[in-house]
Amino acid sequence: MIASRWRLPEAPRPSRASSRGTAAFSRVPALVLALVLSGSGSLRAAATPLLEPGGRALCTGQPGPRVVTAVVPDGTGGQFIVTTDDRSARFTASEWMDLFLIHLDAGLDPVPFGSGLYSGSPCGALLFGGAGVQWAPRAAAPAPGRLLLAIESVAPWSANRARVLVQEYDAAGNELLGRYPVPVSDAEVESVHPLILPDGEGGTFFAWNEQPIVYPSQLGDFLLQRLDAGGRPVWDRPAVLSGGPYGGYVDGSLAPDGRGGVYVSWSEPRPDETNRHFVIRVQRVAGDGTLLWPRGGLRPWDGEFADDLVSHVVPAGPDGVIVIFAAGEARAQKMSPGGDRLWGGQGIVLSSANLAGDPASLGTASSPGVLTAADGDLFVTWEEARGSGEEAIAARRLGRDGRLPWPAPVTLVARRGRIGGRSQTLLSDGSLAVVWEEASAADSADPQDLRVQALDLRGRLKAPPGGAPLAVVPGRQQVPFAAPAGRPIATPAGTGPELPQALFVWSDSRSVALESWYGSDGFYAQVVAFSSSPIVEPVPALSLAEGSTTTIVLHGDDLHSGLAASAGEDIAVEAAVLPDSADGPGDTLTLRLTAGQHAPPGPRALLIVNPDGGATTVPALLTVVLDPRRVDIDRSGRVDGFDLAVLARAFGREKDEEYYSPAADVDADGLVDGTDLAILAARFGDSI
Repeated sequence: MIASRWRLPEAPRPSRASSRGTAAFSRVPALVLALVLSGSGSLRAAATPLLEPGGRALCTGQPGPRVVTAVVPDGTGGQFIVTTDDRSARFTASEWMDLFLIHLDAGLDPVPFGSGLYSGSPCGALLFGGAGVQWAPRAAAPAPGRLLLAIESVAPWSANRARVLVQEYDAAGNELLGRYPVPVSDAEVESVHPLILPDGEGGTFFAWNEQPIVYPSQLGDFLLQRLDAGGRPVWDRPAVLSGGPYGGYVDGSLAPDGRGGVYVSWSEPRPDETNRHFVIRVQRVAGDGTLLWPRGGLRPWDGEFADDLVSHVVPAGPDGVIVIFAAGEARAQKMSPGGDRLWGGQGIVLSSANLAGDPASLGTASSPGVLTAADGDLFVTWEEARGSGEEAIAARRLGRDGRLPWPAPVTLVARRGRIGGRSQTLLSDGSLAVVWEEASAADSADPQDLRVQALDLRGRLKAPPGGAPLAVVPGRQQVPFAAPAGRPIATPAGTGPELPQALFVWSDSRSVALESWYGSDGFYAQVVAFSSSPIVEPVPALSLAEGSTTTIVLHGDDLHSGLAASAGEDIAVEAAVLPDSADGPGDTLTLRLTAGQHAPPGPRALLIVNPDGGATTVPALLTVVLDPRRVDIDRSGRVDGFDLAVLARAFGREKDEEYYSPAADVDADGLVDGTDLAILAARFGDSI
C-alpha cells in the first residue's frame, strides 16, 4: 500500500500587507509600475525653454508696429538686434518707419547704445530716421564689437525715390563712418536690395540694384562696389553684374572667393531667352572690380523651368563656390574658379522626388537656406509644397565634395496650413536649430504661433515631430530670428549644463488691444536648450529567469555612448552603443542583462538616459521569471521539512524587517505569506 502524500494545505489568511489569495503569479509587482512612472518622470524635454513661459518681454507698451530685421552676435556674448519701428505718434506723421537697435548683454539685459534719442530705451535706440521708411535689410559683424549695416531709405511716395546707404557702429553705439550713414547709390535713381560682405581688409563689398526711370525699357542695373574702411568707393565705378534689358535683380548673396574677390548670385528675368521666368545667375568678380566670368553671369544648371528667387553662394576654397538654389527640387552646384559646373548639368538634387506631381510646377521646393557646420559640411534647408495642401520644412546635410551623408532628407515639420518666416542658427555642439511661423485660420485671437526644431550632424531630430512650441500665445508672433546663445542660461535641475542653447527673438502682438487702436507689436525673446531625443524600435518581449544572463541587441537612434540603462530592482545592465554609420542616422544598442537570484518576477520596462539627460523608456521589454528551484529553500535538492522550517521562521515578515528571508520569499514579492507556503506545499516531497 502506498502511503498517501500530504495534501496541499489551505493557505493562511492574507497578512496585513497583502490582499492576495493563493494565485502566486497573478499580480504584477508594484515596482514595475514604479519603474515606468519614474522613467517617464525622468524624461527630459528635448527642447526646454529657459526664460519666462511664452518668452521674455524686451519691449512692450510702446505704440506703433515694429519688426526685427536682423540679429547679430556682438562678439562678446551679447546681441545686436536691428529693428524697424513706427513711432509716428512720437514724431511727425511722415516719419513712418525708422531704424532702431536694441543691444543686449550676455545676460539678455538691454544696455545703452550711443548717446542719441532713446539710447537707453529697451525698445531700441534710434539709428536713422526721417521722412518715409528707413530699415536695414542686411547686417554683418566685421569684427567683435562691430556692426555693419546696409540701409535702405525709402522716401515718401511723392518723391518716388529709394536709396541705399552704409553705416558701421562699435559696441558703444558710436558711428564709425560719420554722423550719418554714407550714401552708396546714385541719388537720381531708385536703388533697392542692398547686400554687404566684409572684405577681410576693413572694407566692404556692397551690391545693389539701380532702376533708372529715364529708360523705361531697362529693368535696372545690378551693381557691385568695394568700399574702404571709411565707406568710400575703392573702384572708379561700380562693376555692372547685369544690366540693359536684364538687371531686375532680387534675393542675391555674396561670398569671398579666397583671392581678394567675391562670388555673387542673384535672380533675374531673361526676356531674350527661351525661359522668360526668373533664373539664377552666378558671377565672380576680382578684388579690383574686374568681371572674371561672362557679363551677365552663368547659370548653375540646365533646367527648362523657372528657378525659385532665393539663392546662396558658399565658398569652397580653391575648388570654387557652391551654389544653393531651388528649381522644382532643392539643388546644389559646385562651380570652379573658372566657371565650370563640377556637379553636372543638373547639379545635385537634395530634396525628395517631386511631391507635387508636376515637374514643371513652381514652388515644390522653395526658399533654400544654408549654414556651414563646424566640420565644413553644409546644412541646407528648404520649404516644400506637398500634396493635399500640406507644407513642410526639410533639411539635408551636404559635403563639400558632394556627399549626401543622410540617406534621405529629414522633415522638420509637415502640416496642412501655412509655414513661413524660417530662421536658423548653429548650436555649440554643431547641431542646427530652426524656428518658423505657423498660421492658424481657425483661431482669430491666435492667428500665428512659433515653433522650433533642432537636428544634429547625423540627421536626428531633437524636438518631437512637428517641432516644439516656442510661443503659442494669443496674438500674432512673427518674423522670428535665431542666433547662437551668448552666455549659457541655467538649465533645469537634472539636465546637463553643457546642453546647447539657441536664442530666439521675434515681434509679438499679444498685447495690441491694450496699447493702441491701430496696432502695436512688442519684442520678445526666449532661450531654448536642446538635448538628445533617444528612441528604441519595438521588439518582442523576452523572458529572463532569476539568476540568468542574456544579451539582446536593439536598434534605435540618438543613442549616445556612455548612456545609462536600467531595468529595475536586482537587474544588472551593461550597455554598449555602436553607430550604424559615422555620418548618418541609426544606432545599435547591445545590452547584457543579468537577473539576480532574488529579482522580483514580472514585466520590466527599460529606462535609457543619455549623458546629456535625454531619456526614453521601452515598456515591458522583458519579464523576470521565477527560478523553479526557489521552492527548494535550502537548496538541498529536495522540498522537505527543513524548507518549511525556514519559511515558518520568516512567515509574515516583509522585506527590510527583521527575520525576513529572501530565500523564504518564494514568489519574491517582498512578503513571506500564504502564497509562498502554498507554492512550497504543492511541491512538498519532490526532488528538485
